[in-house]
Amino acid sequence: MFTSQRPVLDSDLSTLVICNNVCTLSASAEISSCFRAIAAARDCSRQTSVLHLHSGNLFGGIERAIITCVRNLQFAPHLRFEFAVCFSGTFRGELSALKQPIHVLPEVRVRNPLSLIRARRQLARILRMRTYDAVVCHSTWTHSIFAPVIQGLGMPELFWAHDHYDGRHWLERWASRTAPNLVISNGEFSNESVEKLFPGVARQIVRNPVEIQRRHWSAAERRQIRAEFGTADNTVAIVQVSRMEAWKGHDLLLEAATRLRTSAPWKIWFIGGAQRPQELSYLETLKTKAKHLGIADRVTFGGQHSDVPRVLAAADIFCQPNRAAEPFGIVFIEALSQGLPVVTFNMGGPAEIVDPTCGVLVEPGNLKTLAAELDWLISDGALRRSLGEAGPARARQLCDPAVVLPRLQQVITSLVGNSP
Repeated sequence: MFTSQRPVLDSDLSTLVICNNVCTLSASAEISSCFRAIAAARDCSRQTSVLHLHSGNLFGGIERAIITCVRNLQFAPHLRFEFAVCFSGTFRGELSALKQPIHVLPEVRVRNPLSLIRARRQLARILRMRTYDAVVCHSTWTHSIFAPVIQGLGMPELFWAHDHYDGRHWLERWASRTAPNLVISNGEFSNESVEKLFPGVARQIVRNPVEIQRRHWSAAERRQIRAEFGTADNTVAIVQVSRMEAWKGHDLLLEAATRLRTSAPWKIWFIGGAQRPQELSYLETLKTKAKHLGIADRVTFGGQHSDVPRVLAAADIFCQPNRAAEPFGIVFIEALSQGLPVVTFNMGGPAEIVDPTCGVLVEPGNLKTLAAELDWLISDGALRRSLGEAGPARARQLCDPAVVLPRLQQVITSLVGNSP
């Protein structure tokens, strides 16, 4: 546990000065008001200030989880967040829209040591000028670069494990040279792998928060959304929402689709844009593969969408057959929250999320069984609805911000000795 010695804030002093003036009135009502103001000042003094460090150049599940934390801080009133990022992008834009304090660090290229030194010096200046109770690193990249600065200044550092680690990647080996004070893991699958990265370091599981807001779209609204993807009302829409990365398994879904009955009306929507050159290349490979398999007319590449819940609500089945295990899988929670049955491989984070009440888990890599399960759901509308109706409750059970944010607050404040 760290003992946080926070300076008295100007707002605290002004409250106490007002209290003193009120107390001189000697009336019982004013005295009661004074004590309430003092109690409020004490509550304010218990607020824990946290700086989140992130690269900022990409936008995916990790970034959505952080944004969701910000939007739901009413459930963690003793936490106050600020952010430091190295790159401009969607993530920084989303934080700005939410009026979050953002510190811009110099861009870092690991192959350029001078860029690393400049960024470390800038962070050190920020940490010396501001008062933070803790700093959170959201990747091995940020931890490797900045943990020596944070801990060199005597500040508690938390590493938020959003991935699964084997300790072999060069970034993981670099990161393991500096152990954080505490690890927050987004699930059991990530948590068990952290021991390979930071052996002996204390760990706490805090699942990624997901806003469970299911809007019931009218038939006309749903028809309009489906028309954007060239999908008729009587066609079963199978959707995958993910980054354009090979390990997400888009190609496996295409291969499984060749086993689906051609007489049944179905269509696949791939939602997610390419953010890096290799992702653009992969996207073109998928388009070529769909043509080669003879199913290009049944596949829509929808690109990047900021309105993911809207797209999910217009689909019928969510399927993401990963080649490699998903560390957690926020999008699986999002799909459940919108009432979609989920079909995926039985591994990684999704194996913790999907149970028989809301979806189907398939042996990893078994495309024959994957196709059979999809065929079953395509043909059985009652089963789709039954599994889909159980989804929102399962999503709330695991990731409701009203549960996750108080848990996050308890973990952070306990570490820094600033518990409410």
